Amino acid sequence: MLSEARSGSVPFTCSSSIIEVQALEQLGREGTVELVNDFMEIGRYGIMRVPALVADEQVVLAGRVPDVSELMTILGGTEQ
Repeated sequence: MLSEARSGSVPFTCSSSIIEVQALEQLGREGTVELVNDFMEIGRYGIMRVPALVADEQVVLAGRVPDVSELMTILGGTEQ
């Protein structure tokens, strides 16, 4: 499962979710993209900068939105 941590209504939320879905599709992997706005949940992962991406309970990216190719590299190294 992928979780996105967001603070408030960040305008690139939809576009970054689309990037995550595109990366999963190009990798031939299935997953769930979940938007998390709860500060307590975000803090549970020790995330200090948003947006952030959590894959398989590990913070894999924080503080920026990657492009599809970078995200494919990041997600390609995680377990299914």
